Amino acid sequence: MRNKKHQSLFIGEAGVHRVLSELYLKGINASQSGIDIGEDIFIVGKTTKKGAQIKSAHLSKKHNHYHFAFRGNYFDSYARRNLKGKHKKISYSLNRLKEVAFLILWCINDNIFLIIPTNVEELNGKNYYQITWRPKNRRQQNKDSKYDKFINAWNLIEKVIK
Repeated sequence: MRNKKHQSLFIGEAGVHRVLSELYLKGINASQSGIDIGEDIFIVGKTTKKGAQIKSAHLSKKHNHYHFAFRGNYFDSYARRNLKGKHKKISYSLNRLKEVAFLILWCINDNIFLIIPTNVEELNGKNYYQITWRPKNRRQQNKDSKYDKFINAWNLIEKVIK
């Protein structure tokens, strides 16, 4: 792999393709967004279209968990608007997350997906948001996580797009 920034881009793009593949295998129509300003993919039903934000992470060897971070200018820190020949960054806050229906988090090492409806998460007014999750087989105590109910919960998407 190249440097850490390039590695992150490759992992992110791999996550998008991995999720699209999973949706296709389940008979769910989806497409990748051409411009990343929030929705990485669109999940399409007969009468509905829902956006999803996808994040991918390797298991942290140091902390033995998966960590997914959403930063204030995350969605389109690379999006630019051409104004009189000059490029200007366009900033969006995490409130942009409210426009997507799902967060789909791919835990690469365990090949587990967390399918989280965005109406579950409290995102308003924050410029940084994070989700940390440890699979049950990696927990010291056998406590349930609030995200366990979203493990491979593809049925949540199927219900919404019908």
